[in-house]
Amino acid sequence: PEWRRLVQRDLQDPYYEVRSAIFATLKTQCTRGGFQPDAQLVRELREHLKREQNLEVLCAGLQALPCFTEGEKLMDDSRKYLQHSNWRVRDAFLNFLTLCLQAGKIGPGIVRDMMSDMNLLSEYFMPTFSLQERRSKLEKLLTQSVERTTP
Repeated sequence: PEWRRLVQRDLQDPYYEVRSAIFATLKTQCTRGGFQPDAQLVRELREHLKREQNLEVLCAGLQALPCFTEGEKLMDDSRKYLQHSNWRVRDAFLNFLTLCLQAGKIGPGIVRDMMSDMNLLSEYFMPTFSLQERRSKLEKLLTQSVERTTP
C-alpha cells in the first residue's frame, strides 16, 4: 500500500526526472525481489507510459516493464515504439525486446516479427551505430534461443 501510494504520487510529478526515477527504482527493486507491483499498479504503470511524452521516462519505463509484466501484456501497445520519431526510444525498445527474450517472457517469433518492422535510422550520427549493434546482438540471441528450443 505505501509503495503504491508513492508510485502513484510520483508518476504525477511535473519533473520528468522523478517519473523516470520511479521506473528505474521499480526495475531495481523487482530485479532484487524487493517489490513486486500488483496487477492494478502494473496496469497504471502501463497506462502512464501510453500517455508519457518525455523521452527519458519512456526509455526508463521500457527498461522496467519486463521486470514486472508477463507475456502478451508486454506486447500490448508496444508496436508504436518500432517507428517512434526518436531513435533513443527505438534503441530502448530494442533493449526492451532483448530483456524480454532473455527472461523468457516472449518468444523468438514475436521478436523477429517486431524487428522486421523497426525503423533503424537515426538522426544522430554516432560512429558506434548503437541501433544496428543492438539489433545484431538481439539477432544473435534469437539464433541461440532457437537452437536451444529446436530438438
